[in-house]
Amino acid sequence: MIMKTVKKAVLAILFIYSCVLGYSQQIHRSDSSEKAFHQRIIARVPYIFEGKVIKQEYFHGAGDRYGILTCSLVQITKIYKGSPKIVLGTICVVTAQGGPENGFMVYPSEATITLYQGSRYIIFGTPADSTRRHSMPSDNNTTLTIDEPVVFTPHNPITWGQSQYSTTGFDSFFKDCGLTVQVEMKQTPTDSIKH
Repeated sequence: MIMKTVKKAVLAILFIYSCVLGYSQQIHRSDSSEKAFHQRIIARVPYIFEGKVIKQEYFHGAGDRYGILTCSLVQITKIYKGSPKIVLGTICVVTAQGGPENGFMVYPSEATITLYQGSRYIIFGTPADSTRRHSMPSDNNTTLTIDEPVVFTPHNPITWGQSQYSTTGFDSFFKDCGLTVQVEMKQTPTDSIKH
C-alpha cells in the first residue's frame, strides 16, 4: 500500500514537473515567435512612427463594409520608417474600433485595434484604401490603417502584443531590425514637462 502511494506521488511530481517545464518552454517559444512576427511587421509596413493621438472623429467608410470607423489624428514626434514620404506633424490613422450611433456606443463584433485620445503609440501603418479615408485635415496627405500598435504607458515598460520592453530594449530591438530614428521633433523644455 505504501509502495503504491509512493509511486503515485512520484508520478504526480513527474507530471507536474513536465507540465511546468513544457509551459516554460512554450512561453520561451511564444516570446521568440512573437518577436519574429514583429520583425516581419517591421519589414512589411512602409511607415513606422511615434506619436500621440490628439483628436478623434467617427465616420462610416464608403460602402459601410467596416461599420463605424474612427479617424485618429496623430501628432508625429519621431519617424522610424517612411521619411520623406511622411513628415513630422499630423497624420490620419483609421481603425475599426466603433463609435457613437443614435445615442449609443457601437463596438465591432470582433476584437480590433483601439487607439485612445491622449495616448502615445508607435504606429505601424499602411495606406488606407479609398473606402476608409476620412476628410480630417492633417499635415500628411496619406491616411493609414495600422497593425497592432506599440503602447506607451507612463512609468511602465513599453508593450507590444504580449512583449514588454524597456525604452532602451525597444530601441535595441528596432536597431537589430535595421531601424533608427530618421526624423525627430525637437522638444522645448515645456514639451518635456507636459509628457
